[in-house]
Amino acid sequence: MSAAPPEEEVFARLDRVESANKRLEVSDFDQQANTPGELSKVLSYKAERPLFVRPGVGVDLHFVVHEELTTDGSGTQQTFNLLNNLIDSAPVGDDFLLYSGASEASADSVDYDNDSFTYTDGGSIETLHAYYVSDAQAKVEVRKSAPKRYFDIIDERDAGMANLRDQNRDPITFSYEDPVTGLIPKDWSLEIYIDAPYIVQWDDEDDPGAEAVNALVSIPIRRSRENVMGLEDVVINHIGGS
Repeated sequence: MSAAPPEEEVFARLDRVESANKRLEVSDFDQQANTPGELSKVLSYKAERPLFVRPGVGVDLHFVVHEELTTDGSGTQQTFNLLNNLIDSAPVGDDFLLYSGASEASADSVDYDNDSFTYTDGGSIETLHAYYVSDAQAKVEVRKSAPKRYFDIIDERDAGMANLRDQNRDPITFSYEDPVTGLIPKDWSLEIYIDAPYIVQWDDEDDPGAEAVNALVSIPIRRSRENVMGLEDVVINHIGGS
Protein backbone atom coordinates (compact mmCIF):
# COMPACT_ATOMS: atom_id res chain seq x y z
CA MET A 1 0.00 0.00 0.00
CA SER A 2 1.42 3.39 -0.98
CA ALA A 3 2.02 5.98 1.71
CA ALA A 4 -0.43 8.85 2.02
CA PRO A 5 0.81 12.04 0.31
CA PRO A 6 2.05 14.88 2.53
CA GLU A 7 -0.52 17.46 3.64
CA GLU A 8 1.16 20.18 1.59
CA GLU A 9 0.71 18.12 -1.56
CA VAL A 10 -2.94 17.42 -0.77
CA PHE A 11 -3.64 21.11 -0.15
CA ALA A 12 -1.86 22.02 -3.39
CA ARG A 13 -4.09 19.56 -5.26
CA LEU A 14 -7.16 21.02 -3.57
CA ASP A 15 -6.14 24.55 -4.61
CA ARG A 16 -5.78 23.45 -8.24
CA VAL A 17 -9.23 21.88 -8.44
CA GLU A 18 -12.02 24.11 -9.73
CA SER A 19 -14.64 24.93 -7.14
CA ALA A 20 -17.83 26.95 -6.82
CA ASN A 21 -19.57 28.71 -3.96
CA LYS A 22 -23.16 27.82 -3.18
CA ARG A 23 -25.54 27.42 -0.25
CA LEU A 24 -27.09 24.29 1.16
CA GLU A 25 -30.75 24.93 1.95
CA VAL A 26 -33.19 22.73 3.88
CA SER A 27 -34.36 21.08 0.64
CA ASP A 28 -30.80 19.89 -0.11
CA PHE A 29 -30.66 17.81 3.08
CA ASP A 30 -32.15 14.48 4.04
CA GLN A 31 -34.62 15.41 6.77
CA GLN A 32 -35.92 13.62 9.83
CA ALA A 33 -37.74 14.52 13.03
CA ASN A 34 -35.96 14.70 16.36
CA THR A 35 -36.63 12.92 19.62
CA PRO A 36 -37.41 15.65 22.19
CA GLY A 37 -34.90 15.73 25.03
CA GLU A 38 -32.23 13.83 23.08
CA LEU A 39 -29.46 14.98 20.77
CA SER A 40 -30.98 13.95 17.44
CA LYS A 41 -29.87 14.21 13.83
CA VAL A 42 -32.42 16.26 11.90
CA LEU A 43 -30.54 17.16 8.68
CA SER A 44 -27.90 15.27 6.69
CA TYR A 45 -26.16 16.05 3.38
CA LYS A 46 -23.76 13.55 1.79
CA ALA A 47 -20.86 15.15 -0.08
CA GLU A 48 -20.50 13.67 -3.57
CA ARG A 49 -17.33 15.73 -3.96
CA PRO A 50 -15.15 17.49 -1.37
CA LEU A 51 -16.64 20.64 0.07
CA PHE A 52 -15.59 23.37 2.47
CA VAL A 53 -18.00 24.99 4.93
CA ARG A 54 -17.07 28.64 4.54
CA PRO A 55 -16.17 30.67 7.66
CA GLY A 56 -17.01 34.35 8.01
CA VAL A 57 -20.07 34.11 5.73
CA GLY A 58 -23.61 34.51 7.05
CA VAL A 59 -25.42 31.32 8.09
CA ASP A 60 -29.17 30.86 8.63
CA LEU A 61 -30.12 28.69 11.62
CA HIS A 62 -33.78 29.25 12.54
CA PHE A 63 -35.47 26.11 13.87
CA VAL A 64 -39.19 26.03 14.65
CA VAL A 65 -41.36 24.12 17.11
CA HIS A 66 -44.06 21.73 15.87
CA GLU A 67 -47.23 21.20 17.89
CA GLU A 68 -50.27 19.16 16.89
CA LEU A 69 -53.64 20.27 18.28
CA THR A 70 -57.25 19.21 17.77
CA THR A 71 -60.34 21.41 17.52
CA ASP A 72 -63.65 20.49 19.16
CA GLY A 73 -65.66 20.68 15.93
CA SER A 74 -68.10 23.23 17.35
CA GLY A 75 -67.60 25.90 14.70
CA THR A 76 -66.95 28.45 17.44
CA GLN A 77 -63.72 30.21 18.26
CA GLN A 78 -61.30 28.31 20.51
CA THR A 79 -58.15 29.43 22.30
CA PHE A 80 -55.10 27.16 22.10
CA ASN A 81 -52.23 27.56 24.54
CA LEU A 82 -48.80 26.64 23.19
CA LEU A 83 -46.30 24.62 25.21
CA ASN A 84 -43.32 26.87 24.47
CA ASN A 85 -42.62 30.57 24.46
CA LEU A 86 -43.72 32.11 21.15
CA ILE A 87 -41.61 34.99 19.85
CA ASP A 88 -42.09 37.56 17.11
CA SER A 89 -39.18 36.99 14.72
CA ALA A 90 -38.96 39.51 11.88
CA PRO A 91 -36.17 37.68 9.97
CA VAL A 92 -38.27 34.51 9.71
CA GLY A 93 -41.33 36.23 8.29
CA ASP A 94 -43.91 33.55 9.17
CA ASP A 95 -42.93 33.10 12.81
CA PHE A 96 -46.30 31.38 13.37
CA LEU A 97 -47.51 29.06 10.62
CA LEU A 98 -50.74 27.06 10.90
CA TYR A 99 -52.18 24.13 8.96
CA SER A 100 -55.50 22.36 9.19
CA GLY A 101 -54.63 18.87 8.05
CA ALA A 102 -52.38 19.38 5.03
CA SER A 103 -53.88 22.77 4.08
CA GLU A 104 -52.51 26.09 5.24
CA ALA A 105 -54.91 27.82 7.61
CA SER A 106 -55.21 31.21 9.29
CA ALA A 107 -55.48 31.80 13.00
CA ASP A 108 -58.13 34.29 14.09
CA SER A 109 -55.50 35.91 16.29
CA VAL A 110 -52.02 35.24 17.68
CA ASP A 111 -51.13 36.40 21.20
CA TYR A 112 -47.35 36.56 21.61
CA ASP A 113 -47.56 37.78 25.20
CA ASN A 114 -49.57 34.75 26.32
CA ASP A 115 -48.14 32.15 23.89
CA SER A 116 -51.54 31.34 22.44
CA PHE A 117 -53.72 31.67 19.36
CA THR A 118 -57.41 31.51 18.51
CA TYR A 119 -58.97 29.53 15.68
CA THR A 120 -62.48 28.73 14.48
CA ASP A 121 -63.00 25.38 12.77
CA GLY A 122 -65.55 24.69 10.04
CA GLY A 123 -67.97 22.78 12.26
CA SER A 124 -66.10 19.49 12.31
CA ILE A 125 -63.06 18.25 14.22
CA GLU A 126 -59.79 19.38 12.62
CA THR A 127 -56.17 18.45 13.27
CA LEU A 128 -54.03 21.56 13.46
CA HIS A 129 -50.28 21.77 12.94
CA ALA A 130 -48.58 24.84 14.39
CA TYR A 131 -44.99 25.63 13.42
CA TYR A 132 -43.64 28.56 15.39
CA VAL A 133 -40.45 30.30 16.47
CA SER A 134 -39.47 29.98 20.13
CA ASP A 135 -36.60 31.15 22.31
CA ALA A 136 -36.65 27.87 24.29
CA GLN A 137 -33.12 26.65 24.98
CA ALA A 138 -31.96 23.95 22.55
CA LYS A 139 -28.43 22.86 21.64
CA VAL A 140 -27.56 22.75 17.94
CA GLU A 141 -24.47 20.94 16.63
CA VAL A 142 -23.23 21.21 13.05
CA ARG A 143 -20.99 18.21 12.35
CA LYS A 144 -19.03 16.52 9.63
CA SER A 145 -19.20 12.73 9.84
CA ALA A 146 -17.34 9.94 8.09
CA PRO A 147 -19.21 6.84 6.90
CA LYS A 148 -17.64 5.07 9.88
CA ARG A 149 -16.36 6.16 13.29
CA TYR A 150 -14.99 9.67 12.75
CA PHE A 151 -16.82 12.94 13.27
CA ASP A 152 -15.96 16.51 14.19
CA ILE A 153 -18.10 19.39 15.45
CA ILE A 154 -17.94 22.38 13.11
CA ASP A 155 -20.16 24.68 15.18
CA GLU A 156 -22.25 24.52 18.35
CA ARG A 157 -24.78 27.08 19.61
CA ASP A 158 -28.16 27.59 21.27
CA ALA A 159 -31.15 27.55 18.92
CA GLY A 160 -33.19 29.80 21.21
CA MET A 161 -30.50 32.49 21.23
CA ALA A 162 -30.15 32.15 17.45
CA ASN A 163 -33.90 32.71 17.05
CA LEU A 164 -33.74 35.85 19.21
CA ARG A 165 -30.95 37.25 17.06
CA ASP A 166 -31.77 39.32 13.98
CA GLN A 167 -29.59 37.26 11.68
CA ASN A 168 -30.12 39.71 8.81
CA ARG A 169 -28.52 42.56 10.78
CA ASP A 170 -26.19 40.47 12.94
CA PRO A 171 -25.48 37.30 10.96
CA ILE A 172 -24.26 34.07 12.48
CA THR A 173 -20.94 32.96 11.02
CA PHE A 174 -18.68 29.97 11.57
CA SER A 175 -15.03 30.37 12.57
CA TYR A 176 -12.25 27.82 12.91
CA GLU A 177 -8.89 27.84 14.64
CA ASP A 178 -7.93 25.02 12.26
CA PRO A 179 -9.18 25.60 8.68
CA VAL A 180 -9.30 21.83 8.13
CA THR A 181 -12.32 21.85 10.47
CA GLY A 182 -14.45 23.12 7.58
CA LEU A 183 -13.22 20.52 5.06
CA ILE A 184 -15.56 17.62 4.29
CA PRO A 185 -14.15 14.80 2.12
CA LYS A 186 -16.07 12.91 -0.55
CA ASP A 187 -18.67 10.49 0.88
CA TRP A 188 -18.64 12.21 4.30
CA SER A 189 -21.76 14.02 5.50
CA LEU A 190 -22.59 17.47 6.79
CA GLU A 191 -25.07 16.86 9.61
CA ILE A 192 -27.11 19.02 11.96
CA TYR A 193 -28.18 17.71 15.36
CA ILE A 194 -30.49 19.34 17.88
CA ASP A 195 -31.22 18.63 21.55
CA ALA A 196 -34.54 20.39 22.11
CA PRO A 197 -37.43 19.98 24.58
CA TYR A 198 -39.86 20.27 21.67
CA ILE A 199 -40.56 18.48 18.37
CA VAL A 200 -38.62 19.54 15.28
CA GLN A 201 -40.09 18.13 12.08
CA TRP A 202 -40.04 19.22 8.45
CA ASP A 203 -43.26 17.63 7.21
CA ASP A 204 -46.05 15.67 8.85
CA GLU A 205 -46.26 11.92 8.33
CA ASP A 206 -50.06 11.85 8.58
CA ASP A 207 -50.67 15.14 6.75
CA PRO A 208 -48.04 15.40 3.98
CA GLY A 209 -47.87 19.00 2.87
CA ALA A 210 -48.04 20.43 6.38
CA GLU A 211 -44.44 21.56 6.01
CA ALA A 212 -42.21 23.66 8.24
CA VAL A 213 -41.46 26.14 5.46
CA ASN A 214 -40.70 28.81 8.07
CA ALA A 215 -37.68 26.87 9.34
CA LEU A 216 -34.64 28.56 7.81
CA VAL A 217 -31.35 26.71 7.43
CA SER A 218 -28.74 27.91 4.93
CA ILE A 219 -25.08 26.83 5.06
CA PRO A 220 -22.47 28.51 2.79
CA ILE A 221 -20.09 26.06 1.15
CA ARG A 222 -17.43 25.88 -1.55
CA ARG A 223 -17.73 22.64 -3.51
CA SER A 224 -14.90 21.10 -5.53
CA ARG A 225 -15.68 19.86 -9.03
CA GLU A 226 -13.67 16.65 -8.57
CA ASN A 227 -12.28 14.46 -5.82
CA VAL A 228 -8.89 15.13 -4.18
CA MET A 229 -6.88 12.03 -3.31
CA GLY A 230 -5.47 12.00 0.21
CA LEU A 231 -7.91 14.57 1.59
CA GLU A 232 -9.72 12.09 3.83
CA ASP A 233 -6.45 11.04 5.52
CA VAL A 234 -5.57 14.69 6.19
CA VAL A 235 -9.00 15.38 7.72
CA ILE A 236 -8.86 12.27 9.91
CA ASN A 237 -5.39 13.24 11.16
CA HIS A 238 -6.70 16.65 12.20
CA ILE A 239 -9.68 15.12 13.99
CA GLY A 240 -7.22 13.03 15.94
CA GLY A 241 -9.15 9.78 15.68
CA SER A 242 -12.14 10.89 17.77
